[in-house]
Amino acid sequence: AGSTLGTVAYMSPEQVRGEDVDARTDIWSLGAVFYEMLSAKSPFAGDYEAAVIYSILNEHPAAINSLRPEVSPEIEAIISKCLEKEPTVRYHEIAQVISDLTIYKSGKTKAGSASTQSFREKIARPLFILPFIFFLLIVGYFLRVFIITVER
Repeated sequence: AGSTLGTVAYMSPEQVRGEDVDARTDIWSLGAVFYEMLSAKSPFAGDYEAAVIYSILNEHPAAINSLRPEVSPEIEAIISKCLEKEPTVRYHEIAQVISDLTIYKSGKTKAGSASTQSFREKIARPLFILPFIFFLLIVGYFLRVFIITVER
């Protein structure tokens, strides 16, 4: 009691409020990591923990392509859906995120500009993205097991 388990910057709104959490909380955290990887900024920043919590609960992150114009609208949409404050609007399971990333990678979405195309070639390779997603899922699983163990 009285302490925070986990890194506040990656906590979902429902986790911050102390509500029950499920896979959608992990998807939120994944969205926060993706946002930070692509923009080099945390989606919910603050100088102290309470400011970050306020930002998570009340503010929307800046559009990634306003920070990095080469990020495609499709990738931004996927990350935005991961970071939906309302869990019922967020992706419900990681398979949905992977499906949207796979569709994006296959090029079945709108054709991007030349700069978007080069960005797509850099990050959407299965040799990079799939092992990274797998790694994040494993880390999330072990963190969840650790948190459940600590709570008991």
